[in-house]
Amino acid sequence: EERRMAYVTPTSYLELIQTFQTVLAEKRREVDLVRRRYDNGLDQLNGAAEAVVKMQEELTDLKPKLVVAKEETETMQVQID
Repeated sequence: EERRMAYVTPTSYLELIQTFQTVLAEKRREVDLVRRRYDNGLDQLNGAAEAVVKMQEELTDLKPKLVVAKEETETMQVQID
């Protein structure tokens, strides 16, 4: 095998650096977009979790009222029959 020297000229080196910077900037934009989507998803999940907790508390508070309403309905039904 014959090994040849590969020379890098200043112009080609600068082009390489410019290409690297371009690709790096593009990848940073892509990562930033994915990160923002991820953060948004986490915020949505946290909001949903808080809403579920609030609804569970409301259901717990309304349960005694439901029992009373059920008893009243049963007594009304007996009176109607």
